[in-house]
Amino acid sequence: MVPLLYYIYFGKMKKVKLIFGTHNSISPCTEDKEIENIYQKAYKPFLTTLYNFPEISAVLYYSGPLLEWFEKHHPEFNTVLNEMVDKKQVELLGGGFYEPVLSIIPAQDRVGQIEMMTTFLRKSFGKRTRGCWLPGRIWEPSLASVLRSSGIDYTFLDDTHFEAAGYTGDDLFKPIITEDQGKTVTVFPISRRIMSGFGKIVPRKIIEDICGDRSSEHKMVVIFPNGRQIGYENGNSLSINHQWLESFLTELRNNRKNIELVHPGRYVRQTGYPINKGYFPCTSYGEIMKWVLPAEKQKEFDQLSSNLIEMGIEPRWVYGGFFRQFLSKYKESNLLYSKMMHVSILTNQVRGDKYKKKAAKDELWKGQSNMAYWHGNQGGIYNSNIRHSAYKALIEGEKITREKGIFKTSLSAVDYDMDGEKEYLYQGHVTNAYVHHKGASLFEFDHIASCWNYLNTLSRYPEPYHSQEIINSGYDTYGRHAFIDHFFDEEEGVEKFQNMTYTEQGSFTDAPYEAVDYDREHRKVTFISTGTVVKDGYEYTIEIQKKYTFKRSSIDVDYQIKNLSLHKAELCFGSEVNLALKNDIEHTPKIYRIDDEFKDEIPSERVEHKTIEQLLTYDQFNNTDISLLLSKPTDMWTFPVYTYSRESGQIEKNYQSSCYIPRWSFSLLKDEIWTVSMTLRIDRSN
Repeated sequence: MVPLLYYIYFGKMKKVKLIFGTHNSISPCTEDKEIENIYQKAYKPFLTTLYNFPEISAVLYYSGPLLEWFEKHHPEFNTVLNEMVDKKQVELLGGGFYEPVLSIIPAQDRVGQIEMMTTFLRKSFGKRTRGCWLPGRIWEPSLASVLRSSGIDYTFLDDTHFEAAGYTGDDLFKPIITEDQGKTVTVFPISRRIMSGFGKIVPRKIIEDICGDRSSEHKMVVIFPNGRQIGYENGNSLSINHQWLESFLTELRNNRKNIELVHPGRYVRQTGYPINKGYFPCTSYGEIMKWVLPAEKQKEFDQLSSNLIEMGIEPRWVYGGFFRQFLSKYKESNLLYSKMMHVSILTNQVRGDKYKKKAAKDELWKGQSNMAYWHGNQGGIYNSNIRHSAYKALIEGEKITREKGIFKTSLSAVDYDMDGEKEYLYQGHVTNAYVHHKGASLFEFDHIASCWNYLNTLSRYPEPYHSQEIINSGYDTYGRHAFIDHFFDEEEGVEKFQNMTYTEQGSFTDAPYEAVDYDREHRKVTFISTGTVVKDGYEYTIEIQKKYTFKRSSIDVDYQIKNLSLHKAELCFGSEVNLALKNDIEHTPKIYRIDDEFKDEIPSERVEHKTIEQLLTYDQFNNTDISLLLSKPTDMWTFPVYTYSRESGQIEKNYQSSCYIPRWSFSLLKDEIWTVSMTLRIDRSN
């Protein structure tokens, strides 16, 4: 047996342990040609380069959809990857198959998604993974027990997570054990500081940084960049070129006397390494904890961090928010989350048909992909295609759960979005239609056959990177749903409404409405709200009664507006309807004005129309006609709604919906009532 002093003398104990690898994933709506582009520029060259350095061990993560894409379009990639796994050069990481934020999905779905990924890797590569990648390194303490219950022994978080847990100095280069409900997992620290120079400075400097202070006998460095950045960024420019990567791997090979490349799975299985036990707060990678804050708070956050740095204080304890706050920052994120929770309940109620249940769950899990629920550098929730992809999967999952011949049309009152008040859900064979108690507005309108939510809209939110020109284009103070009640100044035009500088005379837009008549049998629900209209310095008390009648492929909305004031009220009332359509070069929606037997196409940009009775929108993508019919012809505003988001460092203009606002002017004496009816109908186009 070789004496321990021998290893100490010759520096064996002073080797730095290095875990090197990449994480790789694709957006749910990425087209095959774009993935092919990324594959040719990033994924294939990286694996080829790594293959040529067999002495370099690596740990790699590929999302489930990406692995499926390789299997279908480039099976040779999986063949090479399999060979590298067999030779123990590569260790593969698992995780949730469709890359959900594990902490926000139901417990049974967390386990199911991880098991689906584990099974796929075992069948494809013959190894059972024991490691897990967390998108965004989004962590909540309960994940420790979830991961261990799913057969996961270890995962990765940033060293900033370790700082948030109270670790400093050498402890930022050591894994720790964390625990929940008596179940433990090992967490490895990704070295963000060293990572910041990856691909930007000469490889030799990175090696020097890795070796750095080796006074600790068990120093571990983890380098885990996004694989797409090695050779590909925005489809044309290079972030980290492959020549740099090859030089880096060469430097690693030449420094094996100082650096020991290790696989995390093998490290966890070995004994004898001292390891701390600790607990992490609700954290993610640092930028997310800033992005989740409101725009003004992000600026305050940056200023506070700068002030601390100027004072010589590292702002490691300044965290910002945490991931779940995206569900309150963006109303639409919460609605998508609510839909996901709703469909999860439905899928778990399926009994007797395991194939149907599996198919429904697979669609549900697709709809849990994290990108649709938040906004970061890749657009996320601002990308309507990503949101539509999530809704499409969730609606398809819901459709699968419906028993043919048994499912019946229904109207139910439930607290759908978990805000303490009931919403009203119509679920039919042709459409789903959900009404919120705030504003008594329609917030979801699904065409079941197309698996398309025509109210998958997005409001315009302030973001800290917006220019003055974008700010001037306007922000919304309410959700862009359907049948939103406004009272206008008749002198103001559509431009003021579009940029939100108009005068809202009423108090009904986002006001609570009370359901006074809930008729489940006849699929009707009536709401009432009493509020005010302020005009010419006088405050009128107005009551709005709003009755929804849900039919097979249409919704009737009957309004009764009553003047409860002593004085005559001169009013201009409008009901706003938004439709989220597919709008790209190949699929441009067309809008038609219908008069008797005439059908005239009208521009899709901002227009003020005179005397409209029916407007028809042709959705080319889904081959559907969506009609808005008015019982009283009137003037109407129409315009598209755009948002501006940051994607890969660039500002993108994104179409979100088309807005339609019929407006009626009328006068009411005390206790007088004015009525109008609107119908929203959807049909397959002829």
